[in-house]
Amino acid sequence: MSAYYDKEKRTWYAKFRYKDWTGKSSSTTKRGFKTKKDALKYERDYKDARKATPDMTVSHLASLFLESMKTRLRPSSYLQKDSILRLYVVPKLGDIPLSKLTRPVIVRWQDWLMKQLSLRGGKPLSENRLRNINSQLIILLNYAVKLDYLPKSPMTGLKPIGKVNKRLDFWEKDDYDRFIEAGKGNKNYELFKLCFDVLFYSGLRIAEFCGLGKDSFDFDRDIIIVKQAADDSGEAVPLKTKSSYREITMPHSIMQRIKDFAKNWNTIPKTGFFGVSRVRLRVCMRQWSEKAGLTYIKVHGLRHSHASFLIKLGVPITAISHRLGHKNSQITLSTYSHMYHDDDPGIARLLESKM
Repeated sequence: MSAYYDKEKRTWYAKFRYKDWTGKSSSTTKRGFKTKKDALKYERDYKDARKATPDMTVSHLASLFLESMKTRLRPSSYLQKDSILRLYVVPKLGDIPLSKLTRPVIVRWQDWLMKQLSLRGGKPLSENRLRNINSQLIILLNYAVKLDYLPKSPMTGLKPIGKVNKRLDFWEKDDYDRFIEAGKGNKNYELFKLCFDVLFYSGLRIAEFCGLGKDSFDFDRDIIIVKQAADDSGEAVPLKTKSSYREITMPHSIMQRIKDFAKNWNTIPKTGFFGVSRVRLRVCMRQWSEKAGLTYIKVHGLRHSHASFLIKLGVPITAISHRLGHKNSQITLSTYSHMYHDDDPGIARLLESKM
């Protein structure tokens, strides 16, 4: 029997030996099952997943990987992986058996990838996009190693393609004011101004903004309650991390405008409180920024602009981190450290004043 009962923890665990497709024998243990049936099912699934052969293709591996990730990832993250594998990995590598997926084959795939054009605009893939696609193949092959389909990833030690764009696009407060001023005359000016003000003065992610619903506002305390996001279709989805569940105190004037806006709703929706899609926000941002003579930034850039604004105001990094929904302040500092200017002479003057 490979299922055992843990008397101390009052749970079942599975402990068994198995063979991978190379014939290598190994053992594994998994704890925490509520019933013996669950432990035995885990053993069956575990062994079935390792009944691969050297002839398993990259396409088959991708199918197994996506099936496994479907219940583990947020819908948006899953769709991103599915899109990359379907468009850039399977078409070129799909028919190749894992046993023949060598480093030269992958290098040729990288060369092919760098010649591909973006589906939008027909331009070469950006450095960020290349890096992301390359990373997804690394993740896929690491999954194969984890399940003993491969003894070692052929991408280990290979130089990755693409570069990470560390530059953050954001506007200063004066830029944002010019942007809002340029929108005057738009027939939906007040609505879009309210949407952009909420984003700029809250630091919400766009998915969090689209996930705002009737229960997202506490007008007595001037607070936005962030407890869900929304995907591209407008369906409610869980937030990115546990720390994303938070309350954001807003300027009273903005909360009053939101309250007045809500009076126009006969039935307030559960998501998409403002009734404005991501596409409409992007189009409006591009039009207004061009009219204002500003460099266009994405809607997410308003989140970076909010962080920059708070840093300029001298808000502590821990408070900014909580407001943005980061897991810890180290993430916030590593993202926005370049916005903190070196002011060593100012420090000296401050110390002198305290002596």
